[in-house]
Amino acid sequence: MTILSSVLSWKARLGLSRQTLFLLCTLGVLFAVLSSLSSVFWEHKASSERKEAILASVDTYFIPKIQQFALIQDAVKLEMVVKELYRFAEVDGISVVPAVDDALRLGLFSSERSTILTWTLELDEFLPEQTLTIALAKPESTVRDIGSIVQQVLSQVVIALIVSMLGYMVLMKNVIKPVRQMARRVGEIDENNLPRKILLRSRLFQDEVTQFNERYNNAVDRIRETFIQLSDSCQQAEIAKARKGELMATMSHEIRNSLNSYVGMVSLLKEEPSKQELKEFSELIHKATGNLQDLVNDIHDMSQLENGRLDIVKKDFSINDLVDDIDAMFRSKATEKDLLFQCTLDSSISPRLLGDKNRIRQVLRNLLSNAIKYTDNGYVILDVQHLSYDESSETILFEVKDSGIGIDKSQQEEIFDQGNSQDVERATAGVRLGITRNLIHLMGGQLKLDSEPGIGTHFSFTLRFSHSVEQPVICDEDNEKPRVLLLDDYCLNMRITSIQLDKMGWESTCCQDISHVGTMLRTALKKGLPYRLLVIDHDLAYLDSFDFVKKIKKDIGEHSPAIMMISSSKFDHKEAMKFGVDVCLARPYETNHLEDKVRAIFERPSIPVTTSGEHEPSPMKTMLKVLLVEDQVSNQVVMKKMLERLGVEVSLAENGRVAVSKCAAEHYDLVLMDCQMPVMDGFEATYSIRKMEASSSLRVPIVALTANVLAEEKKRCFEVGMDGFVSKPVNLSKLSTVLRKHVANFEFLVKDPKPSEKKSESHRMLS
Repeated sequence: MTILSSVLSWKARLGLSRQTLFLLCTLGVLFAVLSSLSSVFWEHKASSERKEAILASVDTYFIPKIQQFALIQDAVKLEMVVKELYRFAEVDGISVVPAVDDALRLGLFSSERSTILTWTLELDEFLPEQTLTIALAKPESTVRDIGSIVQQVLSQVVIALIVSMLGYMVLMKNVIKPVRQMARRVGEIDENNLPRKILLRSRLFQDEVTQFNERYNNAVDRIRETFIQLSDSCQQAEIAKARKGELMATMSHEIRNSLNSYVGMVSLLKEEPSKQELKEFSELIHKATGNLQDLVNDIHDMSQLENGRLDIVKKDFSINDLVDDIDAMFRSKATEKDLLFQCTLDSSISPRLLGDKNRIRQVLRNLLSNAIKYTDNGYVILDVQHLSYDESSETILFEVKDSGIGIDKSQQEEIFDQGNSQDVERATAGVRLGITRNLIHLMGGQLKLDSEPGIGTHFSFTLRFSHSVEQPVICDEDNEKPRVLLLDDYCLNMRITSIQLDKMGWESTCCQDISHVGTMLRTALKKGLPYRLLVIDHDLAYLDSFDFVKKIKKDIGEHSPAIMMISSSKFDHKEAMKFGVDVCLARPYETNHLEDKVRAIFERPSIPVTTSGEHEPSPMKTMLKVLLVEDQVSNQVVMKKMLERLGVEVSLAENGRVAVSKCAAEHYDLVLMDCQMPVMDGFEATYSIRKMEASSSLRVPIVALTANVLAEEKKRCFEVGMDGFVSKPVNLSKLSTVLRKHVANFEFLVKDPKPSEKKSESHRMLS
């Protein structure tokens, strides 16, 4: 076993060069020996064959000739035949005894070198007996001694070894040495535990060694590139992790500040404050909750962007309304700082486009809030310009300029990632700017920044919008617009009024043919998209407008829209009211007068109007019944208070199972359904209610109430049979929008909002 182990150990240590040398020498020696032996063999074989040929010719030719000439005693010819036989190289000697005159003998006879063969010649009986003796040379190999053969073999071996060494040297240089170098290099690693590249001298041919070297080095390059990428990714992940922790700390600080204001004000409210203090506390609470909601939205957007789940939802929208909303949102803030605030919109831009209005508003809000925050004097300007136009789309340039503190070029990239800033305000602003840039990128644009310290900052980006194509879409309740139908036989007046109402947040439809009005109103009701307002010109040709109003009220009944009558001539407004006109407006008028009249319709109690012209009081309308399905008690209280303020009778259900039972026992005008609840969630409850309604003609509208605003959540709501979707938090404006859309005969009364919110609240109600 010890010997076997030693042999195996020796074999394991035998390198490629030694193996090659051993194989070459072994093969050379074997070749030399075999070649020598084969030459001896073939030499012997050839000699034997020639000997057999000579013997055959002796038997067939020479013996008959010798016998013939011996009989006739012709010595000359006999000698000639013997000499002819002697000419063969293999014949060492030949003798004929006795010959004609005397014995004929040629050559030498040696038993060592030759084989002696004797034939008896058949002559006349009277002549003496004669014999033919031939000495045939033995093969050279049999004659030579063993020493000469060994000498020949050794010389062949030496030659073979010399050739093998030459071959070994060639292989050593071209194959073995490069392979040995590659073998050593493959096992080497650098300080990063990465393989090193093989460095070989350039070779004449592109052989396998060269190909292996190139492929290995390419693999090493790819490994190093991957390592660098992984290292960078790991480093970025560590940085992102650290920044995320700092960002969460910053957000936590902001959230705690807002909660501190909220909790502090609530505790003060418990101490029975005065009316003035109550007003101040309410405003502060409203501001704190608004800040808190903005922070939550920012965190949600960041999460969606990181996960790649934030979608851009393209819908039909009015860019005029968008700019007006932005103007109303920031004008008061700019005025407080004595800044010139200006919003300009290129008139050549199409009034209606397809795009994500909410995301564009968010982008502009973030840019303008930063501009106002860091500008102490001068101006803040939003400029929306038209760049290009084709049949299907157009490109729009958005610019936000200010005369604020400006940003140094070395810090311009850092402002988009200031979540790790020690300054809480700058950290929050940086987060929102980062979100803004990502949102613009998702919409197909690129945010550009041009700024100089002390001069100001200029943000700009371009977006391409498709032209609006009228098509049915599923809308959020937050953005649902009330619909208005305009009837006028003079196109210019109708167009002007339509544009004014569009800017106020209405979705207007124009009609010149009075015979179509009733059909349009009924069709809209069937589709669940009723017209909330009907605007009629008093001076319609060939028609008494009062009789037409009376007919509409009679045909449509309680689902009839509010009616506004406009005229450039004088008419009896009180008489119009008797026939069912809700408000009258005289031309010419300013846009704000139109807005005041529209607001007056929807911000006052509904006064029953008789169509007969008699002032008889009508019975009070039955209150709407709404089922609120919500598991959180605090949300139940708040939602119930808001619904009751809107004049709604509220019934509560703490989970989906209770809601299904109540819907089975009683009919409701609307169900507000929370999606995430114990026992039975809102999705299962809605499915059960729809299944229960399959056997009846009644169908209660169900609107989702949820804090989850993911697109998947919305899709699931509509898949189970819900009619709408409202994201939390919910306010009076959202609730009134829901009721207006899903309850056709809803009429509500909202108390005057707080002075600080009056304008914005009324604007939201109309939009």
